[in-house]
Amino acid sequence: NLKTPDLLLAIHGEFLAAGAQVLTTNTWGAGRLKLAARGLDGELDAINRQGVALAKRAIAQQGSRAWVAGCIGPLGVRIEPWGPTSFDEARTLFREQATPLIEAGADLIVLEGFEDLNEIHQAILAVREAGDLPIAALMTTNEDGQALFGAEPDWFIKQLDTWGADMVGLIGGNGPAPHLRLLERLKAVTARPIVLQPNPGLPNMVDGRLIYGASPEYLGGFAGRALAAGARAVGGCSG
Repeated sequence: NLKTPDLLLAIHGEFLAAGAQVLTTNTWGAGRLKLAARGLDGELDAINRQGVALAKRAIAQQGSRAWVAGCIGPLGVRIEPWGPTSFDEARTLFREQATPLIEAGADLIVLEGFEDLNEIHQAILAVREAGDLPIAALMTTNEDGQALFGAEPDWFIKQLDTWGADMVGLIGGNGPAPHLRLLERLKAVTARPIVLQPNPGLPNMVDGRLIYGASPEYLGGFAGRALAAGARAVGGCSG
């Protein structure tokens, strides 16, 4: 964000040109613990503020209408009861990242790629303490839709709803197909808007190259089917 802003502007511009209505800030790993591993924790505030500023600048440059989602990922450590980091410590770390994202003008906060329900709970509480922006809470699951330690999607989506997330859903996983299979189960336990952002699945080795099975065209077909089946927002994850 700080050293190659033109690269980030170009990437955001490509998403806008392709029709994206929400830009996610390049801040998924910009929490204190992940930055400290690279000696960058002193720049936490600047990195997160710049993440928002670049997305907003890209929108202005193209004259587009789009929202900016301030992105927060997991801490990268286990929290209680599975690890040494307490709930209070986790909430403080999340609030520290959420504050500059909100102050820099993000339109919403997206909590992205969480596996531990306890951890995303602390993140929701932290964002609520930092401001009043809408929150999208997105969990990552295995092929069967389970989160960490076997948490079933019906259970964790209902919990995210109860804890006040404005949008709930899934991100990552193993391709678009599992997300579609799970959509009816999610709709049965929440009236919140559901977000689906699959990755292209696990790659296969073909002639010495890693090839992903889900092409852009396949993802486009998924998006149409997901929206028709009741999802309110669709996108993609890494890969």
